[in-house]
Amino acid sequence: MRKYISLIICVFIFNSLFSQSNLVKGSKFIGFKYGMSKYSIPNYYHLEYGACVKEKMILRIGVGYEYGAVYTTKFNNEYLNLDFIYNVYSFKNKFSFNFGLGAVGGMEHTYSIRNPFSNLIPIYGFRGVGEIEYLLRDRFSIKAEFAQWYLPESYLGNLFFTGTIGLSCVIN
Repeated sequence: MRKYISLIICVFIFNSLFSQSNLVKGSKFIGFKYGMSKYSIPNYYHLEYGACVKEKMILRIGVGYEYGAVYTTKFNNEYLNLDFIYNVYSFKNKFSFNFGLGAVGGMEHTYSIRNPFSNLIPIYGFRGVGEIEYLLRDRFSIKAEFAQWYLPESYLGNLFFTGTIGLSCVIN
């Protein structure tokens, strides 16, 4: 455990300063996140593609997949989301705090032991996103994201959260 803590401290201390290229107008990035939601611990995957449309304003599209169980009900959900993210604060071009809003659509597939028929329904809604980003190199960064979702048509509940951590790479 001490080795991991020492490694993390060294990365934060000795990492050289680079500009955050994903906050520059015209830059594009891809990212992969892994984490958990209210009901799927830790079975939530998210792939995203984004572009900086204006300085510090990011528009991104993503696809997500999660699976899990709520008591006797098993589920797997596929999502497609469109988010508008704004950089609120950047510290020494290393840390970035971003907030945003987005629209979500997808399919929810549920199966319960109590109900032998499976349900496949379309779901849609909104989400609010809070994100912390740490720049590793000029093209790579680590992101931690917390999102609060509202999906009124979901059988699993209207409100739930996701917490993810992932890697982002600037592609231009």
